[in-house]
Amino acid sequence: EEAMQHCREDEECFVVGGAMVYRQFMPFANKLYITWVHRAFEADTFYPEIDPEIWEESERVKCSDSEASLPYTFVTYIRRDNHHQIR
Repeated sequence: EEAMQHCREDEECFVVGGAMVYRQFMPFANKLYITWVHRAFEADTFYPEIDPEIWEESERVKCSDSEASLPYTFVTYIRRDNHHQIR
């Protein structure tokens, strides 16, 4: 509740998860900044699915970490129905 109150007061609010936090705030988000790492990892927790019916990709930037040879992509998604706000 306290985090939600701060988001009401700020023009732009950033949410940094865990998985449960992402799920709780995703219905209120208008924009997603996602880093897709192009490598398989052994894991049991994942970011919620980004439904293309709800989210439209607006920007994509491919990058690579030269030290670790770890390719990744920054992707920005915009909500198609951009009327969701925290109330």
